[in-house]
Amino acid sequence: MKSTGIAVFAYNRPDHLKRVLAGLQKNNVDHIYFFADGPKNKQDKRQVEAVREVIDKVDWCQKNVTCYDHNLGLAKAVVRGVNRVFEDHDRIIVIEDDCVPATNFVSFMNTCLDRYAEDSQVMNVNGYSLPIEIPEDYPYDVYFTYRSSSWGWGTWKSAWEHFEQNPMTLAELNAREDELTEKIRKAGTDLFPMMRDQLSGRIDSWAVWWSFAIASNGGVCVNPVNSKIRNIGHDNTGTHTGRSDRYDVTPDTTSVGLMSFPKSVFVDDRINSRHNRFVIGGTRGKMKQLGAELLKSVGLWNTFQKLRSL
Repeated sequence: MKSTGIAVFAYNRPDHLKRVLAGLQKNNVDHIYFFADGPKNKQDKRQVEAVREVIDKVDWCQKNVTCYDHNLGLAKAVVRGVNRVFEDHDRIIVIEDDCVPATNFVSFMNTCLDRYAEDSQVMNVNGYSLPIEIPEDYPYDVYFTYRSSSWGWGTWKSAWEHFEQNPMTLAELNAREDELTEKIRKAGTDLFPMMRDQLSGRIDSWAVWWSFAIASNGGVCVNPVNSKIRNIGHDNTGTHTGRSDRYDVTPDTTSVGLMSFPKSVFVDDRINSRHNRFVIGGTRGKMKQLGAELLKSVGLWNTFQKLRSL
């Protein structure tokens, strides 16, 4: 049966989850697969239990709930959950507990999943769009990039079959650096270093390998010009994000029926370039944040600040 499963991934932020679910309710969603990760420690337990109470109170749609006793981490939880949904459906829409959808989000996602179902080049639908400047002469309401976003996204089972959670070892990555760097260059120069960080254990990401799968197979992602998702997780509550307003957007609620789609799939190099520059800038910011946290943890932050002022 060709149908779309909607998956919500949650961990320990009940208030964020409430806002996400309020948005999905306005999208007239009739069924949700919930995946609730387990606590990392005793301190996490109360918030994790609060998340499950929020899920228990959902009575406006049917639901399939999976709660883990131990902490899988986001990467394992998402991959396991996506694979579970694909047991029942041919398409999926994924939302994490900090991605608040606009009222037209599900309609937009399903429209794209319908429209590009037979085009194997289109491997991913992004619901979130970066706050980049779109050229004034670009006439459409969607554009294509080589890079996926994990903030409200969707794909087809046939495309997901290209995904591998552990496609290579660190030694293999290093041996193939020149080849791989060229192969995925259009998806952003930050992607290869992220792959290395993942294999080195410095980050815990499933999305880096999904981006790699898309780029290495010549795939593209469709994006709305005006975002259908607002990420509320940059408030220092997330496991993988700090405090920032860099990614803040005001979601668009235009009827999808009024949106203009290009007749054929093509990547506007100007938009893709701006998209990649924005992503790379954010990656550099994250690295600076990690560096600052490391210096603070070893008591060298004040010394570093004094040296900078010389």
